[in-house]
Amino acid sequence: MKIAKLIVLIAGLAGIAGFFVPVIAVDHGTIHAELSAFQLVEGMDAIQAAAGVARGRNELPPEAREAVVSIDENLARYRIAILGFFAPALLLVALAVLGAFTHFGRVLGFVAMLVGLAAAAGWGLLAHAATTDEVARTAQKHGARAGLAVWVMIGSGALGFLGGLFALVKPEPRRRAE
Repeated sequence: MKIAKLIVLIAGLAGIAGFFVPVIAVDHGTIHAELSAFQLVEGMDAIQAAAGVARGRNELPPEAREAVVSIDENLARYRIAILGFFAPALLLVALAVLGAFTHFGRVLGFVAMLVGLAAAAGWGLLAHAATTDEVARTAQKHGARAGLAVWVMIGSGALGFLGGLFALVKPEPRRRAE
């Protein structure tokens, strides 16, 4: 089914777009910032810019600067893991591109299902932890909450799963050599 690879491609592109959509939003006192995964991976300058520019200031207050430095130091340990959460989106795009040049049959459909399921489950667990975990409750007390990217990535994984399911149910016919 040709629609399967289109769905998988859209799922992958939505996941890539999710990298640039706010993954966390913080409203604490005078600080209001929405940070994308791109900004989190980029480091302190991007975090400080998001926090400072949001209120039109060029310089953060000292207590806010300390918080930004602390956040950056803690995130430095998790930058690769943050990128890893977006890897399924790249895999979905690669599967769709591969399917465009070859037969998008049951094998690629099954792989797309697994990748989509892994992405949706991983982000779903992250969304669940963001609302129920003790650390999440503490973060919410200080004005931090999950951003739109979490829901975009869950949707991306679900679409990847759905596209793979379509390919399993009705695979694309093989091309005949002429």
